[in-house]
Amino acid sequence: MHARNSFIFLISVICSIFLVSITGYSQDSDYRENQNSEQKTYQEQTWGIAIGGRTAVNIFDIGDSSVNSLVPLLFYEGERFYLDGLEGGFHFYSKKSWQASLLGRLRFFDIPEEYQNEYQGNTIDAGARLRYMINSDTHLDFEILSDQFANAHANIKVSHRFEKGDFEFIPYFNLRFTSSSFNDRYYALEWLGNEGIDGGADYQAGADIKYHLVSNLYLLGALSFRWLGSSVSQAEAVTSNWEAEAFAGVGFFNDNREKRRSDISLKPYLRLSYGWAT
Repeated sequence: MHARNSFIFLISVICSIFLVSITGYSQDSDYRENQNSEQKTYQEQTWGIAIGGRTAVNIFDIGDSSVNSLVPLLFYEGERFYLDGLEGGFHFYSKKSWQASLLGRLRFFDIPEEYQNEYQGNTIDAGARLRYMINSDTHLDFEILSDQFANAHANIKVSHRFEKGDFEFIPYFNLRFTSSSFNDRYYALEWLGNEGIDGGADYQAGADIKYHLVSNLYLLGALSFRWLGSSVSQAEAVTSNWEAEAFAGVGFFNDNREKRRSDISLKPYLRLSYGWAT
């Protein structure tokens, strides 16, 4: 139940930010004032909404061999605020090839559902990222993140974006450093016993895929593999050296065949929304 509540809370926050960002009057919007009119001119923002199914290998000696879930995703790119699937944040520094951001990201903990309800599996990591943009399509990221229990990890990730016609392909490689407390909670399964394992490093390779079908409709896909470090793979609860996950879904985005509108004239307004979920 805790995992489900955390997921609902994250989606509620993301939806609220998304609605205010795209419809509200915000400094995040790129606009210029029309000197001859009371209206202001805004640049069209990048946006998207998607849903799909995710499946992951259960590497533990409990429950079924795989874990499945239905995942909603939101996308928005403003001058400062952004949403990128299960991640959202704020760019507080951008200059030339460098960008610094504060972010939050939902991380899946792939144990059987009955244990997720007891143990609060899926969690929200918060932290900071420094990005070096080698060019417009190639990025090098440095991240430091922690969950709500101060279990920290760090990432060094490189990604490159390929685009041809209706097809977009983004392969990436990520080196992750994990603390001993992180490994104790998410790999030694500390709630099942008193085993403690050291911190370490693991390696992940994967790709995100997007294919334009028609108008604003897209097909989405993702696949990744992670090789676990020696300290994690030797944990009593772990039965495999590899983690793997796949995602497939559909989404609605800006039509990449249409010429992006450089400005949209409208009077500023503020829209508030409220929702409640149990």
